[in-house]
Amino acid sequence: IDIRRIGERLGENYVKQIVEDGYFHADPHPGNIWVRGGKIVWLDLGMMGRLSNKDRAAIRKAIFALAQHDVFEMKAAVLSLGVPQERIDHAKLYQDIDVLIAQYGDLDFRSLKMGILSRQIMNVLRTHHIAIAPGISMFCRGVMTIEGVMRLVCPEVSFVEILARSMELSFAKGFNWREEVAKAKREGYILMRKSLQLPEQISDILKMTLSGQTKVNLELTGADEPLARLNKMINKLIIALLSAALLLGSSTICTTQMTPKIMEIPFLGVLGYLAAIVLSARLLWSILRGH
Repeated sequence: IDIRRIGERLGENYVKQIVEDGYFHADPHPGNIWVRGGKIVWLDLGMMGRLSNKDRAAIRKAIFALAQHDVFEMKAAVLSLGVPQERIDHAKLYQDIDVLIAQYGDLDFRSLKMGILSRQIMNVLRTHHIAIAPGISMFCRGVMTIEGVMRLVCPEVSFVEILARSMELSFAKGFNWREEVAKAKREGYILMRKSLQLPEQISDILKMTLSGQTKVNLELTGADEPLARLNKMINKLIIALLSAALLLGSSTICTTQMTPKIMEIPFLGVLGYLAAIVLSARLLWSILRGH
C-alpha cells in the first residue's frame, strides 16, 4: 500500500465531504478509518456533521483572510459563523482577531494546523458570546482529529494544503463569467441611478439642517467604561440637586404655619430634612468610596 497516496486520498475525501457535500464524518479517529484493497473504508457513521452554504462560505472566507492577513475579512467571517447573544464590542473583537492573525505572520500552509486555527476562532466566538452552530463545532472536532490521523500515518501530506487547493478549485468551478458580467451591469445601473439622486438628497439634507430638523443617530462602540463613569457622575449630580431642592423646600415650609407640627416644625418640613440628610449621606459615602 502506498501510504502517501492513501494519505492524499484521505485528505481529499474528507475535504470533499466538507467543501462540496457539507455532510461529513465528525469522528474520524483511526478506529473509524480502515484501508481495504487500497481503498479507504469509513466506519461508524453515528456522528455526522452538516455545514450550510453560509457556513462553508464563512470558512472559505476565513482561510483566505488568514492567507492575506486581512483583519476586516476575518472579522466578517467570524461574525458569519455564529449568532451574537448580546451587544458586541466591535473594537475588542477587531483587536482579538488582529492578535490571532498576527500569530500567522509568516504563513506557510504546509505547517498550518487547521484544527488549532479552528479552536482559536471558536475561543474568540465564545469570548464575545457568539453562539456557534452545531455543524461548526463538529467541523472543528473532525478537522482536528483527521489532522492528527494524517500526521501519524503520512506526515509529509498537508491536510490544510489540500483544503486550500480544493477551495480555490471550488471557487473556480462556481465562477461563471456571463453571470458575473450580468451582475456587474445590474450593479452599475443601480449605482448610476443612486448617483443621479445624490444632488437632490444633499439638497434635502441641507434644507432639513437649516430648519433644525436633522437628527443624527450615533452609536459608540468600545467605550462602555467611559459611558458607565459618565452615567455615575450624572446620577451623583441628580442626587445632589434633589438634596438641595429638599433642603430649600423644607426650609421654606418651616417659615409657614403648616400643621401638623413636630417640636414647632411642620411635619412635612421634617420629612424633607430627613430625606435630604439620607440622600446627602449616601452621596458622601459613594464619593468617599470612590464609586
